[in-house]
Amino acid sequence: MRVIKIVRNIVIAALLAAAAYHLVQFATMGGEPGSVRHLLFVAIDVFSAFGIRKPFQFFPIFFAAFTLQQYWSHGMELIDTWSDEKRIDWVSVGVLVIMACGLWTLLTHPKRLVHVLLKR
Repeated sequence: MRVIKIVRNIVIAALLAAAAYHLVQFATMGGEPGSVRHLLFVAIDVFSAFGIRKPFQFFPIFFAAFTLQQYWSHGMELIDTWSDEKRIDWVSVGVLVIMACGLWTLLTHPKRLVHVLLKR
């Protein structure tokens, strides 16, 4: 049980760090194409950090979808970087690990998961 709490806190910290990164990127891009994408990820990362801390109804489904999106995006980046440059994109590796850990913390307590999904 303690390991889950430690992992959950690491995931929350990583999500908040990602939100800060995206906020800085948004601020420095100054309205360039793609800057709104960073603002969207600020909101998604903060929302996810709060949802990991205290899951609410349907949050595990949202986070599973977010995890799939990140696996597609960062997984492709990882493959492309290796194919083109023969190096490992460690940021993408970190994102994939953090997302898997976040999903794991949500799914390891079946009672809690059922309660969150079926709460009225």
